[in-house]
Parts: sequence; C-alpha cells; structure tokens
Amino acid sequence: MTQKCAGKKRIVSFDLDMTLLDHGNWEIPDSAMEALERLRKDSVIAIASGRNMDHEMSSMYKDLIRPDAIIHMNGTRVVAEARCSMNILWIRTG
Repeated sequence: MTQKCAGKKRIVSFDLDMTLLDHGNWEIPDSAMEALERLRKDSVIAIASGRNMDHEMSSMYKDLIRPDAIIHMNGTRVVAEARCSMNILWIRTG
C-alpha cells in the first residue's frame, strides 16, 4: 500500500451483510459509521464480502464506507487503493 496507508497501525476488516449492514432497513447504522471514522484515523479499512462490491446493488455501500481495500466475492477479486491486486478466474473443468 502507498502513502495513503503509511503510518497506519492496523488493518481492520469487516463483512458487509449482517455485520455493518442492518438487513431490517438495509442501512448501515450511524454508530457503525462513527466507529469506522474513528478507526480510519490510524487503521486501514477493508471490506471482505461475498458480494461484488462494484455491482449496482452494493456500490452505494462501498461509496458510503470508503474502504482502503475490498475483498470481493469471497476472495476472487482483491482491490486495494482502487487498484486491482488480484483477480481469480474460475474455470470449470470436466
């Protein structure tokens, strides 16, 4: 990671569904957003999700959270600082 993450003490990673996102109202509670802002001061914020966070149903949450890194689709795509670090293509054989 580059200077944006220099001096950060830790990496904190969160799932979106049922962790940050309240499925009762499909919103991220203010308390969670406040905690993220406090952590952002000295931590790298990452989302690790089964979702494709670039999909239209998820991108609004990505924009709201503003993570430094995203682990999409259970690890098949990893993006850090808006650069794709890894893309795994699954090929079915047999």
